Amino acid sequence: MKVVHFGKDRVALKFGNQKINLHEQGKEFEPNADHPTPGPADLCLLTPMGIEKAIAFIHLHHIDIIEGPVEKTGANGSLVSIYFRDPDHNLIELSNVTG
Repeated sequence: MKVVHFGKDRVALKFGNQKINLHEQGKEFEPNADHPTPGPADLCLLTPMGIEKAIAFIHLHHIDIIEGPVEKTGANGSLVSIYFRDPDHNLIELSNVTG
């Protein structure tokens, strides 16, 4: 994994085309884990599936999307992302590369 800096004072751990966004306790950015604790992180995963198809799949499984689709900056450039929570209430970002 490599440490990458992006956006306004944001840090992530990058591995391949994926990354884990790190949050500073008390200064978490939105969206974030449902109950942030020291050392919280959220997962950003890329999918080759079109974002609209991913949204349909997520809704099919009765999972609430809490944000998106929105344009974001990822480890490898511009993304369109959706956000939802896993069964443990961790934040998951699912993205398509757009640029």
